[in-house]
Amino acid sequence: MALAAVELIQPTDALFLDVGTTIEAIAEALPSSFHGTIITNSLYVAFILGERGNIRIELLGGTIRVGEFTTSGPDAEKQTRAFHADVAFIGAGGVSIEDGVTDYSVEDTAVKQSMIANATRAFVVAGSEKIGKKALRSVCALTDLAGVITDSGIEQPMVQRFEDAGLLLFSRQTRLDTVARIGG
Repeated sequence: MALAAVELIQPTDALFLDVGTTIEAIAEALPSSFHGTIITNSLYVAFILGERGNIRIELLGGTIRVGEFTTSGPDAEKQTRAFHADVAFIGAGGVSIEDGVTDYSVEDTAVKQSMIANATRAFVVAGSEKIGKKALRSVCALTDLAGVITDSGIEQPMVQRFEDAGLLLFSRQTRLDTVARIGG
C-alpha cells in the first residue's frame, strides 16, 4: 500500500500524513528524490523522516495521546487548518461504501477531517481487512476523497461493489486503479 501511495505524489509536494502503522510505512517508502514538506500529527512519522535533511517536517502541536505518540485536540486541529497540502494520506478503522471512512479514535477524527478539507487530493489508506467495516466515529464520505488505497487482499465482490458505486481503488499489486473515479 505504501508503494502505491508514493506513486501518487510529486517530489516537491506538501503532504498531510495522518497517524498509524500504514501511514508510517508511507513515510518509510518516500523515495530519496522526495524533498517536499510533511505535515503530521504523528511523532513516529516525524522521527522516521527526521534525519532526512531534504524534507521539511511540520509537526502539529496539541495533546499527546499517551501510548499512541500522536497529537490531537483543538490545537492540532487549528494548526492543521493553517496549512494546505497537495495530498493527504489518512488512516482508518473502517472503510465502507455506506458509511465512508470511520475510525476508532474520537480524538483524531477532527484532525483527519481538517487534513482532508485542506488537501487538494486526499486518499484513505487501509488494509483489505478494514474494507467493508465500520468503526466508532465518522470521518468523511468516500466522495470526499480522490481514492482508496488498499492491498491485494480485497475480494473481487468488494471490488465490484466499489466499481458499481463509481469509487476508485488503488492497489499496486492488483492494479485496481482502472475502477471509476471517486467523486465523479
